[in-house]
Amino acid sequence: MHWKLKKISRMGGLYFSRLLNKPLVKPSTITITLTNRCNLYCMMCDHWKNKSKEELSLEKIKNIIDQVSKWGIKGIDLSGGEPFVRKDIFDIIQYATKKNIAINITTNATLLDKEKIEKLINSSVTRIQISLDGAKAETHDLIRGKKGSFRKVMETIDCFNKLKGENDIKLNVTTVIMKQNLSELIDLIKLAKELKLNSITFQPVVDDNLDIRRRNMLNPLRIPNSQLGLMDKVINEIIEIRKKGPFIGNSIQHLESIRKYFKNQPLKRIKCYAGFNFGVIAPNGKLWSCMGDFSNLDKETVKNSWLSTEAREKREMIKKCKSPCLYPCYLSSNTDNLLQATINILKGK
Repeated sequence: MHWKLKKISRMGGLYFSRLLNKPLVKPSTITITLTNRCNLYCMMCDHWKNKSKEELSLEKIKNIIDQVSKWGIKGIDLSGGEPFVRKDIFDIIQYATKKNIAINITTNATLLDKEKIEKLINSSVTRIQISLDGAKAETHDLIRGKKGSFRKVMETIDCFNKLKGENDIKLNVTTVIMKQNLSELIDLIKLAKELKLNSITFQPVVDDNLDIRRRNMLNPLRIPNSQLGLMDKVINEIIEIRKKGPFIGNSIQHLESIRKYFKNQPLKRIKCYAGFNFGVIAPNGKLWSCMGDFSNLDKETVKNSWLSTEAREKREMIKKCKSPCLYPCYLSSNTDNLLQATINILKGK
């Protein structure tokens, strides 16, 4: 019951933070974008096209982890680009482990071998978020821009399952919904279950992942009008699976919103909590949001940046956003109905 009350308290804090445009609760986690570099060439991603070599130094990352720990934040997310292209990635993980910081890592899972997986299992990494965009090798490899990517992901997951033993490390997958994989989404759910993963979460393709506010209805990755009927059928099936339990990481409301997103219909009920729920630090050392930077961490602490006037201004812009990206991590759809959310939590939903 204690954890349920804590969850309800945080949800209430987030709700009133957004209502008052004032952070009444600290971020749940801080995401550190370690690099824009990547070993794959995904068709929906522009990070690998970014030639900037700007990255946080190991010492700066350690300093950020120190600040996060001192602030009382219990977790960090390590993302990219691809985090494992950094040669010092395990120095970062080891340092956060010493600070008792829980770590989530988002990865394409193609650069991991047995030795690295053993290191991850013996660290404070609690969750690995793996990108998987096709139930078939040819689909995943096409989307990810490199042959053999699917096979390597399967090998990585198999190795984790064999080595983790009693370790409670969670293996989840994220799938970007687009024209190229729409017909395989149900098979992807089946595959994720066969692989003994903890969950699968869906994200609709964005038109520009360097500026997620932009819309381009002519984007060739979007689901075309000719496939909207199939999309409705697939989303309905996913919703029915979601009703049976939380293996699907999306809420039912979020899944309904994905349907509207591809039909270019208004998303009036969506409330975005970007800038309220967690913070994101870019490779250039700035705490940022989709509406712009909060401040440069060379001149400001993470906490002071989070509480700054610049952050307040960006949050106000986020609240007025008319084209939400539907990134699941930014949404807390249940937060907007505190009574129903409280009932769901107490029932264990």
